[in-house]
Amino acid sequence: MLKKNWFLSILLLLFISLFIVACSNDDANTNDTEEQSSDNNENAENSDENEEVTLQWLVPSIDQPDQDKVWAEFNEKLQEYLPNTTVEFENVTIPEYGERWQLVASAQEPIDIAWSFWSTPLVQEVEKGAYMDLTELMSEYAPDLVNELDATLLDFGKVDEKQYAIPNWQPMTDMRVTMRTAKEDFEELWSKEESEQVFYSRDERPLNQEAYDALSDYFQRIQDARGSVEVNPYTIEQMQQGQLISNPFAIRIQDDNYEVVNKVELPEMKLFFDNMNNWYEKGFIREDIVANPDGGSEEAIHFHAYFPGDELAEPEKEFVPLGENYYISQLTHSSNTVIPSSSDNPERAMQLIELMHTEKGKDLFNFLLWGNEGEHYEKINDNRIETIDYPGSFPANPGSEAPYGLTHYFTGNTLNAWETQANPEGHWDTLGEIHDNAWKSPLIGFKPDLEPVRTQVAQIETIYTEYWETLSTGSASNYEELYEQMLERMNGSGAQEIIDELQSQVDAFVEENGL
Repeated sequence: MLKKNWFLSILLLLFISLFIVACSNDDANTNDTEEQSSDNNENAENSDENEEVTLQWLVPSIDQPDQDKVWAEFNEKLQEYLPNTTVEFENVTIPEYGERWQLVASAQEPIDIAWSFWSTPLVQEVEKGAYMDLTELMSEYAPDLVNELDATLLDFGKVDEKQYAIPNWQPMTDMRVTMRTAKEDFEELWSKEESEQVFYSRDERPLNQEAYDALSDYFQRIQDARGSVEVNPYTIEQMQQGQLISNPFAIRIQDDNYEVVNKVELPEMKLFFDNMNNWYEKGFIREDIVANPDGGSEEAIHFHAYFPGDELAEPEKEFVPLGENYYISQLTHSSNTVIPSSSDNPERAMQLIELMHTEKGKDLFNFLLWGNEGEHYEKINDNRIETIDYPGSFPANPGSEAPYGLTHYFTGNTLNAWETQANPEGHWDTLGEIHDNAWKSPLIGFKPDLEPVRTQVAQIETIYTEYWETLSTGSASNYEELYEQMLERMNGSGAQEIIDELQSQVDAFVEENGL
């Protein structure tokens, strides 16, 4: 019996030993496999980083004398940030950019970085499949974009909740519409205190009759004192139209119900038409304004957007804002950086875009914008320069004589650009604060799909264009009759169908985003 038990014990020990050895071998094999897999992944990553890549960047700019030299130095500096990366730049002027882009898209040229703007609308190009979805690329290769850029800014680059563009930071607020009038006239015939009392007292953005009366009285005083006055009324309507969804359909600013309306039916828009006709009848608006919209005197009173520092460009003018607050209600952004779907190197392109928009690439970004110190600019302080041979703005636009320079809001994050003599001290900080404090529409990121009502939209656009210039300049004595005709034709051409479709889409966006 003892022998039998002893024999069984020996067998049990032998079995346990074999089991332990087998498990150890399995663990060793597993570890070897994991280490080999890890090594392979690491080698693949290193291989990607070590691969020589040439990025093709389609730049909105004119050809400039010093560009090749600056770009060669840029590529040398780039090695500190993105080793084994070279950028080849192709200049395309702004008037030609839309046409050049269509050739790129149709031929599937291997362009890695491009510009999306008013001639290449974001939604339109995304629907064509021309732009790459950047959502995953940004998360993996450009995390600082998410960490540093304002979420509202990034929302401008989204279509159907996916990131297709990196908006280039620039003033995003709606026009803070401002009257620009001769300083001499204003100081003699009105005052800043009186104008602010009228224009800053409203709770809502649209001008009320009191504001129109104040402007009319000022124009009349000039006419009486000088014998004549000329007013260009364009841009005032932007204060009356609400948040445009698809012109002329809009939602009133700060409407928590998000009701889609035809803007021309709004009482505040009708008030605008009434007062424009009043100004025209009084001779404030010149008779040929519709036939010759760009004519008239350079001294004419006109209205435009306003940001602090605009006075530097027109010191002889008085700037009179028609409202105190800033609003961000636009659903689109006019300057975006995109990666075309035909890109051969989207990962490296995403990394370069991150450098152009974030703090870690600020020095490289400014070198690309301004060129070499002592040759293209003089350094005033850490964040301010004075450009040489041009006034410090729009160096890349047609007609510029700058030896070198790119436009910051076509290239990257304007807030990281150095100030120039064209800007007041602390300019970008001031603009940043304005945007931080502006009213921001909860609908930013919403992009309407007009395909279900495409026919009706085309008809409404035709009708709107036919009547708009006459009504917005007040240049017809029978404007009331024309206004009613316009509404009747719009309503008979499917305006309500468009409103219903847009309302359905807005409601879905509101519900999905918990607004």
